[in-house]
Amino acid sequence: ASVFAASASMAVSGWTTGCRRAQPPQAHRVKPPIAASASAEAFRANAPSRAPMPTWTPPPVQERVLSNGLRVLFVPRQGPGVAAIEVTVARGASVASPGLASFAAAMLLRGTTQHNADELSESFTRLGVEPTTLANHDAMFTSARFLARDLVAVLELVSEVVRRPAFSRHELELERTRRLTQWKQLRDVPSALMSIQSAAQLFGSGHPYGYIPLGNDGAIRGVDREMLKRFHAEQFAPDITTVCIAGDLAVDDVFVAVEKAFGDWTGHARAVPPLPPAAPKAEHIVLVDRPQATQ
Repeated sequence: ASVFAASASMAVSGWTTGCRRAQPPQAHRVKPPIAASASAEAFRANAPSRAPMPTWTPPPVQERVLSNGLRVLFVPRQGPGVAAIEVTVARGASVASPGLASFAAAMLLRGTTQHNADELSESFTRLGVEPTTLANHDAMFTSARFLARDLVAVLELVSEVVRRPAFSRHELELERTRRLTQWKQLRDVPSALMSIQSAAQLFGSGHPYGYIPLGNDGAIRGVDREMLKRFHAEQFAPDITTVCIAGDLAVDDVFVAVEKAFGDWTGHARAVPPLPPAAPKAEHIVLVDRPQATQ
């Protein structure tokens, strides 16, 4: 009897549960909107008052031109004893064959006539400095951040890099391999392909601005040591160079250190012909089909 009662109870429970489940869903009740409070309405009616515009005073720039024509800019900035330098040579990819200026900029850090690539790297590392070089169409840059107390040592190394690169054949081939790899990688990046095509379409493939500073596969393979040496000799000169320094330094210390590092640099930049006019193509659509591209 107890078993029967339990079974009956379970059956009734299941039946009632099933009945409850079978009931039609209740209509969704939409809550009435909450009335805005008086304070909220007042806030919306009156725009908050505008705070006064903050004033900004640009830092003073100290400028001096050395007797050899080199321009020096210094921006004092009090802080935790750090500083930065950028040396700009006003010659870039637009005055050279495709890829040559960018190749030359990379080779500046691959050894000088005083230190090979490893020695140069170790000299910077001991100072906690990681220099960079870059070339765009209009200029070449050598940059570094350093401790202010190392101003003289850093300037000596940077001057050596800019003025006396060795263009070692061994390092040249290493850099060539790196750049060819970079070129292949760019061919897999849609945005890079777009930049390459945009330059060619807007300026024309024969215009100095018609290619990216890296150049292309053929240009990279064609660079040799004599081309690099000639480009450096013709396009690097003090009268088109600017040394810009900012940091926690005394102005007199900066100018004395720059004079010591760059003051004996001689020579004048060669005049460059004006750029030819751009030769854009008529309006059209360019589709770069890359079926095997990863992106």
